[in-house]
Amino acid sequence: MFIEGCYNVISPGITIGKKSVVLTGSVVTKDVLPFTCVAGIPARDITEKLIPYDNITLEEKYRMMREFMVDFIASIEKKNLKKLSHGWLIQEDTDKFDILFYEEVNDDTLENDDVTKIVFTKKNALIRSSIHNITVFDLSTKTYTKKRTDVEARVIRFLLPFRARFLPA
Repeated sequence: MFIEGCYNVISPGITIGKKSVVLTGSVVTKDVLPFTCVAGIPARDITEKLIPYDNITLEEKYRMMREFMVDFIASIEKKNLKKLSHGWLIQEDTDKFDILFYEEVNDDTLENDDVTKIVFTKKNALIRSSIHNITVFDLSTKTYTKKRTDVEARVIRFLLPFRARFLPA
């Protein structure tokens, strides 16, 4: 449920469905079905005009995230990039980091070296969560392992406005 803006009135006993949207200034007098968008006085279903939720498969999320990271990497000088089998190695003046993509991440997938890693995966099966320099973004749960590295902060700032949002695991 997402209630947009202010001055909304929701009558007592009303149920707002999962992943539905109530727009600003609406007076909700009837139950709101899941995956719908309502607006007005009284609130009416306007889902055909404004679709509140797009159901995206895990494969599509994975593909979109690769495209987002290509955009992120486009801002980095070409001389600082090296293409890897699963992503890129970026070596800037003071930073050296990998951006990697794996279908599934487990303890055997990643090597623990001094290079900071940003890993995007469909399934995070890491048991050793204490690895200090590896941030794993799990697309299936929309969570990430918070390590507070500079690179992690740069990637999250790049994704946040409108591309993707992750919660700390």
